[in-house]
Amino acid sequence: MFVQKLTIKRFSLLQNTLKKKKWYIPPKVRAITFNKHDPPIEVLSSHISIATLTPISLHLKFLVSPINPLDINLIEVIGIGDKVEDKVGNWVVMGKSAFGTWRTHTEATPDDVIRNTHEEIGIVKAATLKVSPCSAYHMLKEFAVLKEGVIYVIQNGANSGVGQAIIQIAKAWNINTINIINDRPNFQELKDYLKSIGATYVMSDKDLQAKNHEFE
Repeated sequence: MFVQKLTIKRFSLLQNTLKKKKWYIPPKVRAITFNKHDPPIEVLSSHISIATLTPISLHLKFLVSPINPLDINLIEVIGIGDKVEDKVGNWVVMGKSAFGTWRTHTEATPDDVIRNTHEEIGIVKAATLKVSPCSAYHMLKEFAVLKEGVIYVIQNGANSGVGQAIIQIAKAWNINTINIINDRPNFQELKDYLKSIGATYVMSDKDLQAKNHEFE
């Protein structure tokens, strides 16, 4: 009995030590999953087991997960198989749609993720890399033929993630932008920020409705 208690105590101490480590994966991880279409209360599961690490797989910890459909999750590699070239601690974003991001950890392969090499941009910006910049690039490149320096792009919601990406890409391509944002108490502060990242003109929705308004 004494030996059993001592073993249990040591095991408990080991678990507590592991939990303090950055890359510890508990036996059961939190996840919102379902495997059939029935009333949510009947089919949703909140805890699952993670598959054992193989030589060609990764263990991932989710740092940011989407709630708004414009957000894309950001995750961190916390375990790698012997044949995986990635490194523990790297940030990655999902490379495939509908992977299932409402979870704390998961097992994946290198083909499931895209390596994010610019961690200095911060977790929030990194989490939207697959949506906002790509959408902005696609709109500027695919929807119209834009000539350098002689055309204006006008957009509303210019302070959104996509809007800010459009401003910066257009600036890099020498394309002028007219940017409309909702009127607000900190309008001037936001206007100054958008101009600092490359906006040509910034105006409020109220300014747009006014006659003879001069762009600024």
